[in-house]
Amino acid sequence: MLKDGTGELWQEILAEVRENISEPIYESAYKKAVVHVDDNGTITLHFPDPYMLHIATKESNKYIEDAFSKRLGKSCQLLLLADPVLDESGASYIPPVNTADLIEKINQNKETLQYKHPGDYSPNTDSSGRLDTLRLNPRYTFKQFVVGNHCQLAHAAAMAVAREPAEVYNPLFIYAHTGLGKTHLLQAIGHEVLRTRPEARVCYVTSEAFTNELIDGIQHRERMGKFHRTYRNVDVLLIDDIHFLIGKPQTQEAFFHTFNTLHELARQVVITSDRPPAELDTLEERLISRFEWGLTVDMSKPDYETRLAILQSKNQTRAFGLSPEILSRIASRVDSNIRELEGALTKMSAYHRLNHTSLTIEEVDEVLTNMRRNLNKGCTPMPQDIIEEVAAHFRISVEELRGERRTAKITVPRQLGMYFCRELTHLSLKDIGKAFGGKDHTTVIYAVTRVEERLGVDESFARDAMILRARLRERFRKPDEGANH
Repeated sequence: MLKDGTGELWQEILAEVRENISEPIYESAYKKAVVHVDDNGTITLHFPDPYMLHIATKESNKYIEDAFSKRLGKSCQLLLLADPVLDESGASYIPPVNTADLIEKINQNKETLQYKHPGDYSPNTDSSGRLDTLRLNPRYTFKQFVVGNHCQLAHAAAMAVAREPAEVYNPLFIYAHTGLGKTHLLQAIGHEVLRTRPEARVCYVTSEAFTNELIDGIQHRERMGKFHRTYRNVDVLLIDDIHFLIGKPQTQEAFFHTFNTLHELARQVVITSDRPPAELDTLEERLISRFEWGLTVDMSKPDYETRLAILQSKNQTRAFGLSPEILSRIASRVDSNIRELEGALTKMSAYHRLNHTSLTIEEVDEVLTNMRRNLNKGCTPMPQDIIEEVAAHFRISVEELRGERRTAKITVPRQLGMYFCRELTHLSLKDIGKAFGGKDHTTVIYAVTRVEERLGVDESFARDAMILRARLRERFRKPDEGANH
């Protein structure tokens, strides 16, 4: 394949610098590169595809450049090219991502995307249970995602990845503060891949669920094989809230090897976080470097027009029946994030239906003011808020948490909810018990004591508590605490 006789020299150089190059980068990129050295001392490394070019690091390139200079007795310069078809098209430099070009390209091809409801397809499964972590919300599709200036690039990149998995940006890293729609966009990719490729193996998983399954595999060694098969045999891996891996070295190690396996097999990986890779400073450096191989995009706060469009869409699809004036009022007053926006819409709808009357602008303002007052208290949510957050985390209903059932599935979350009411509110034991369906104050005391005991001995339980505490504090953080909503 080489015409200048430098093949043997390249192999010698690789053997010399290999100890200074990480094994995954060596195997995934440099080992598959083709080299050419011209009379001017320019070393051109040709990679079979653009992703290998992204894998190559500045430090590793310097080792190679220095090794060639020493062998050839003159100063050499390294040039990296991505050549999809080396023997036909020759060298063709792959330029950096151009935001405007990307958006224009996606917009030009929108007419080719004919959406169907998620119910129109069935995820591919088999007896091995390889897709038991699919967990896609049927409402989180591209069709139901409202695109505004705050997320135009992220949406365009997600569409590109969904249409051509592992062909454009791999990995795709989406970051945004809480409640801005990154989970919706992440799952929309999964829905679109399955719509166009029903046979595809798509896996959506949160970082905490990934961690819990790893711990289960460590505790029950016979299940570790299934853990590896689940995550390393997929075509598309969608992993949410990667920042929750901070402080979990074993989980980071497992994800590192999972990522390497999928990337080497040209499988798509999409990751979300609450901050860009460079700011995940307590995460392992080798993970951060891999997150930066592909494309990183962010999502900011939606503007008024986008907020109003989101409200109009939700109001129509969920048949809330709120007037345009009320929607406009909500959009103008709630500007922190989409989650709070939807929460305001739900509260207005409930108020409207319970009172069997049309809302006035004054009543809308009163409801919004009360919501804002709760938010501004800072880490002092109402019991209802804690109950809803705990129920959502453990995938049970609010009614079950407040009910009388005493199965482990209900009792443990109920005790944790009581514990957080004691920790994060100023309510008495009696009032906390009342919030949980009229429980006695002694039940609350027992719940708090039991949680405190378990936190010191049950790692999985402690992790659930940590995640919930972080979510509640984020949700009820004071504006002057640095939240960038």
